[in-house]
Amino acid sequence: NLFDSEHKRHIQSRLEKGLCDPSKASQLQGTYHLGISPHIYSYYHLITDLLPHLINFPKYPVLVAKFTPISYINFLKEIGFEIKVLPPKVFLIEKLFIPEIGPIDWNKKKLKKIQNFFEKNISRNNSSGIKYKKNHQKIYVSRKLVSKRHLTNEDEFLPILKKFNFKRV
Repeated sequence: NLFDSEHKRHIQSRLEKGLCDPSKASQLQGTYHLGISPHIYSYYHLITDLLPHLINFPKYPVLVAKFTPISYINFLKEIGFEIKVLPPKVFLIEKLFIPEIGPIDWNKKKLKKIQNFFEKNISRNNSSGIKYKKNHQKIYVSRKLVSKRHLTNEDEFLPILKKFNFKRV
């Protein structure tokens, strides 16, 4: 994947330089959340790791790297988070909350919290001018034609989704 290799290149380049001298770091006063992850190009990890972290902690600006995809930045802005884009240099940050990327944890409480967050914030913070309807369409994005990470039993899964009024796209 091109994006994974680009992100990997950024990280490896930084790590090869070794630890920096803290006295040469730029000071960043205040409290922030780290919006950078090893899976920066993955909407899945954005929704499953970063978003629950941001919902569960006090609201502070989210730090992202200059190479962060604009769609990622715009999404976070659209749902109401303040974003601070950092240039490629070393920072000493006064207080930083780092999201945990733990084992897969799709419990009902977590799902409900994410759902409630979207219902509460999408229409209120929507700057695109789109009016969201209360009655929304449920969709399932099929990955049947992709070579990686597809649902092997999609044909068995679709009737269950249909029962709950999902439409495959």
